[in-house]
Amino acid sequence: MALLDLLTGKSKLFSNITSGLSFGLEGFAEAQQSATDVANLEERAAISRFNAEVAENEALSIEQQTRADVSDFKKQQSANVAARRAAQAGEGFTAAGSPMMVDEAILTAIEFSVARKIHGGRVAATQKRDEAALLRRTAKVEDGNARSQKTAGFLGIFGSALKGLNKGISGLPTSARSTISGPLDVRPPAAGGTVDFR
Repeated sequence: MALLDLLTGKSKLFSNITSGLSFGLEGFAEAQQSATDVANLEERAAISRFNAEVAENEALSIEQQTRADVSDFKKQQSANVAARRAAQAGEGFTAAGSPMMVDEAILTAIEFSVARKIHGGRVAATQKRDEAALLRRTAKVEDGNARSQKTAGFLGIFGSALKGLNKGISGLPTSARSTISGPLDVRPPAAGGTVDFR
């Protein structure tokens, strides 16, 4: 009887099987898209980690350059002050009164300039370190998104497979369908017997 049901419902069965296969193909397409999305997210995370490392190196470079600039500036200004004092001494000025006040003002201005250069270097280095921290955080988020996308891809494939299976089973005649999709009742074997599947 089941064979007769199967043969008479042939066109509906064929239609449902092809529909089930289309769900399977959709699942394959979803898997391909998911794999592409995961690869893109992982690549972006790797780029963010690389850029974070570059920003850290730039922060170190800024600090080193600032130290070098401050040292050069101090040397240059010390030489200027020494040359000014030598010129004053050659003209007969003493290091008292107005020339002394001018020297103090110049030295104070030099120290302010040094402090500004140090502060500017620290600010620039801190900005680079903040950029590096943000990029590292972005990389972590993108890694998490990649893991989530992998899970979503697997669930999407599984869902499409279930849709296809359900569609294929629903195309079977009622008598064949009940043996496939009915509840599985497994009873333990009797002593010395076999498992009874009902």
